[in-house]
Amino acid sequence: GKLVGDLFEAAGLPEGVLQVLLGDAETGAALVEAGVDKISFTGSVPTGRKVAEACARHLVPCTLELGGKDPMIVCEDADLDSAAGGAVGGAFLNAGQYCCGTERVYVVESVADEFVRRVVERAGALRQGSEGEFDVGPLFWPRQLEIVEEHVNEAVARGARALVGGRRNPKLPGLYFEPTVLVDVTHDMKVMRDETFGPVLPIVRVRDEEEAIRLANDSRYGLAANVWTRSPSHGVEIARRIRSGSVCVNDMAMTYGAPEAPFGGLKQSGVGSVNGPASVRGYCHELPILIDRFGGRQARSTYPYSFKRDAGMQRLMQIAEEMQHPT
Repeated sequence: GKLVGDLFEAAGLPEGVLQVLLGDAETGAALVEAGVDKISFTGSVPTGRKVAEACARHLVPCTLELGGKDPMIVCEDADLDSAAGGAVGGAFLNAGQYCCGTERVYVVESVADEFVRRVVERAGALRQGSEGEFDVGPLFWPRQLEIVEEHVNEAVARGARALVGGRRNPKLPGLYFEPTVLVDVTHDMKVMRDETFGPVLPIVRVRDEEEAIRLANDSRYGLAANVWTRSPSHGVEIARRIRSGSVCVNDMAMTYGAPEAPFGGLKQSGVGSVNGPASVRGYCHELPILIDRFGGRQARSTYPYSFKRDAGMQRLMQIAEEMQHPT
């Protein structure tokens, strides 16, 4: 955020047009209560509720971009190498710490073995670190590391298997959790229900696409999703059945990078959207101004009412109706 402010200042934006405040939850709460015209918030569901409640008290509009548990569906006809690359990229980009990251995969049984093999091969080759060339960095605060560890440990304790990773990285000091691929997970595990927000990729085998769609929609979240198939038209058909704010076909997380496309969530993933013309106009107030072409003469005859005037008005309405629907 500070960098954004510095860039606009360097570009010559007049002072005061864009202001960046740095702080914690207390700073954010003060801003929400300060009497601004609109709030746009990105963060967790619990904090989003607090922001919405504060905005409601002040009758201030708000846009909320909250959590996600974004599903990925791999169809029987998918290009498995591309799908495996998309799964690894979608799950481990920024160590899994972005709102529209892939957090659960549903792959059709007939191609599951090969898909998992390719994912494991790719994930196992990822390099973790903070210097030189590396692929996956650390988590951003201790509590997030605890959440990721809790989700993985609970899944493994209940029968899931970690084919890659599954623990804090013992070779690195700090908040490093190894890129992790889980199989044999069930839909009632935390790693499939709650937002993990870390480098964890749980994979579920399904009978067919119908089961994949049903499970993809079985979530309190609905931010983003992705579908992998060699048929773009079939991908669109599946996308339209997913209860999600946006869906990518044969790609992941790209909707947010398309400024012309609205980006927002359904269900507990948020309210409203960012990006897109309508979202930008949401920061504006449209002011309609009407001018009577007759200089106000029409207003002079508003009162008193009369049966004669009423009959004339009804006749005008009949003429208008006849012009719209001529016999």
